[in-house]
Amino acid sequence: MPPTARMTPDEKRIARDMYQRGFIPKHIADQLGRERSTITRLLAHAGPDPRQGRPEALSDVQVARAIRVMEKMIADADGEFEVTVTMVRRPAQRRSLLR
Repeated sequence: MPPTARMTPDEKRIARDMYQRGFIPKHIADQLGRERSTITRLLAHAGPDPRQGRPEALSDVQVARAIRVMEKMIADADGEFEVTVTMVRRPAQRRSLLR
C-alpha cells in the first residue's frame, strides 16, 4: 500500500483492537505496514473520524425553509427586481443551494 494512502476503516479497527489487547504502537505499525507516527496519531485521536467529502444533502426541513424564504422574496420583489440564488442562500443559511 502506498505510504500516502489513508488508513481504511478496517485498518483503524484492527489498530485500535490491537492497542486494547496491549500491543505497542511500534508493533501495530509493523503488522499493518504503516509508520509508527500514523498509528500513534490514530490512537491519540479520541472520537469519530472527521467527515470527509461533500456535505450531506439538505434535510426536508431545510428544503422547506429555503422554499419559504424564496417564495417570500419573490412576493416582496413584486416584479421590481430579480431574486437570485445568492439572495435566497443568505436568509436560508445554506451553502449547498448553489450545488
